Amino acid sequence: MYPKPIERYFAPRNLEEALRLRAEYAAECALIAGGQSLLPRMKARLASHRTLIDLNHLENLTGIESVMDCVRIGALVRHRAAAADPRLRQTASALSDAAQAIGDLQVRNRGTVIGSLCEGEPASDIAPAAIALGAHLRLKHTVGERLVPVTALKSGVIDPREVATHLEFVTPTPGTFSAYLKVGRAAQDRPIIGVAALVVFDREGRSTRAVIVVGGVHPAPQLALRAAATVKDVLLTSRLLTTAGEAAAAEIATQDDTMASAQYRSQLIRSLVPQVLAQVLARFRQEAR
Repeated sequence: MYPKPIERYFAPRNLEEALRLRAEYAAECALIAGGQSLLPRMKARLASHRTLIDLNHLENLTGIESVMDCVRIGALVRHRAAAADPRLRQTASALSDAAQAIGDLQVRNRGTVIGSLCEGEPASDIAPAAIALGAHLRLKHTVGERLVPVTALKSGVIDPREVATHLEFVTPTPGTFSAYLKVGRAAQDRPIIGVAALVVFDREGRSTRAVIVVGGVHPAPQLALRAAATVKDVLLTSRLLTTAGEAAAAEIATQDDTMASAQYRSQLIRSLVPQVLAQVLARFRQEAR
């Protein structure tokens, strides 16, 4: 199937021009960077837009940089670049893991980290990892800008006149380790369940802070607060990791859909939470050698 006709196509050369076009055609336009979600929807006629604004020629949005005490990821950073970036692999492994887990090589070569977040799908690889890191999305408008936490992203949060320019999070402190794992119907499919975990360790190996986020559940990725509490202020053991998995399965509400049953999702949470925490612990121990 072919998409409905596109009447206007713009390829602005700077952000100011992109913001002006976004404001002018807000009611009928779509932004395209990677297009890995947008184009299939348009081809299936699940979405139609009379105007497309192509962001790929914008400057200063293709890098991953440290600014003051924050890490900033530009809107045109592809999944493959995020997965390979040494800074992210060292300090924000969960995000690097999630970028590597998305789609196949072609999708990772074109799809963007921020584009994935702007889609706002519950079955997102990037969102759980970004939430675990406490990340925010920087949105710019012709009259200003604002930061929106990834936890708040849902339909209608991004104004039709805004452009997401960066994903930002505070640079993790020494002793912070994270990971992301998922289960899909196939290795590169959307996650049935995806789990991100972040743990801060002290010098003795005791956890001082823990965050566990479960994706693949509606309406958005969920924080497993009780599960995280079971692995806080303790030395992590296999028994505690199993307890965390049980707690997460008990507190996270799951759902039936065409991908899996609610019961199966709960079982996956019970299994995946200990696995991702074990990966975090392994990374800490490797660094501590």
